[in-house]
Amino acid sequence: MFDVRTSNTVIDSRMDPLTRTSLLLAAWMLPLSAQASKRDRVGANAAPSASASEIPALAKLLEKAQWEPTPELSGVYRAGHVFEVTDLGHRPLTTSCIDATPSESPYTAADLIVSLQSGVRMGGLGARGEVTGEVVKKIKFGTPVQESIPTLELVLTPQCASRLQRTLSKDRIARSYVVQEVLRAEIAEQTCGRVDASGRIVGLGASETELSVACAQASLDPVAVGYRTVPLSELLRAMPRASGGVVVVGGSTGGAAPDIDALEAAQQERIAAEQREQALRAELERARRAKFAEVSAAQQAAASAQWDDLDRLRSLGGPEAETAVKDFIKRWSGARVRVKDSEGTHEQAVSIPELRAAERWLAAQAPAKVRDPDQARRAIGWTGAALGVGLGTWALVSGRAIETDLKADLESGTTALEDAPATQANANTRYALGYVAIGLGVTSGVFLGMQPLSAHGPGLVVGGRF
Repeated sequence: MFDVRTSNTVIDSRMDPLTRTSLLLAAWMLPLSAQASKRDRVGANAAPSASASEIPALAKLLEKAQWEPTPELSGVYRAGHVFEVTDLGHRPLTTSCIDATPSESPYTAADLIVSLQSGVRMGGLGARGEVTGEVVKKIKFGTPVQESIPTLELVLTPQCASRLQRTLSKDRIARSYVVQEVLRAEIAEQTCGRVDASGRIVGLGASETELSVACAQASLDPVAVGYRTVPLSELLRAMPRASGGVVVVGGSTGGAAPDIDALEAAQQERIAAEQREQALRAELERARRAKFAEVSAAQQAAASAQWDDLDRLRSLGGPEAETAVKDFIKRWSGARVRVKDSEGTHEQAVSIPELRAAERWLAAQAPAKVRDPDQARRAIGWTGAALGVGLGTWALVSGRAIETDLKADLESGTTALEDAPATQANANTRYALGYVAIGLGVTSGVFLGMQPLSAHGPGLVVGGRF
């Protein structure tokens, strides 16, 4: 005989085997269930916020920036996904109704970014006796990213539109929406604390370790903080039918569902029409280029023939030849050709190679210019004279001004007598510089600017023919 004592229960070996086994299992599971209940109670108090709307400060900032708080801080909300509002919350319907790829860009609203990164506070966790004060949670987010699909690209595929029409009633379609833009950010840090008498958040005590650990959570992937949506019924109404009308919203409550083959045929017809239009434009462009080439070649041939006709006249030279060449340049400068087709009238410039030859011929007929070989020498001489006299005059005037100021300062006692020699020396230096500069300037003008022409022989012929 043996007995087993578990808690306050005694299990005798003489008991019925089934009874003894049941009591042993119950005694073994009782403490485990009590521990699990305690963990669940603490974990429930520390669970992440279900929605950004439950954080008043964050919800207010989102609404100010015209964002709607997401029902959950979750990564399931992505641009292009379709959701239905049910009694169980916002349930995803499909993620493959929009072909457009969402684009991501940094979000730059400073007040919202600062609040997200510095942390937003959520209160009312309710410790239920295990924490003596009000427990609050502080959530810090990373840098937000905006994911969006442009309005013109937010279009349902025909296959998805047909599937939704067959599956959903009018009421369900009315409760459904498509996400167009999402504001996503990582949860960088999430901590819990207790508000003290001064309103500050202090750490939890040693007896609250499980609650503190459960609160210290972060997300490795970004979660949706806010979003902007479009009603599903609005996108369904925008879907074209093969007959030229629109899709009737609500397929399962009455009326015929749209024919998916007809929708696909309409889409293929649009694609074919676009391809035909592109091919027509390409053909028009090829015909236009060919016409430009033909007309330009005719213009170039006419210009070349006229230039050849002027060859004998050019060889004789004279005013008559110059007039004929100038008329040729006037006629063919800025030559353009025009082509008219179904898209309108088009112009293009024509290159005439003979125009350059005509301009060179006219330049060669310019009269010879005689340049004075002493012109540069005289210019240098007179320039040196002007600079020398100007610098010398400035030096003499400034020296005289120094002497005048020195005399006045000595009479008024502003300058000491022993400082007068240095000031006078400065004035004398300027006098000397002035006389030297004037002398050099006069010398330059005499020896360079007044050279006789006969000293260097005849002039040189430049810019024309000898």
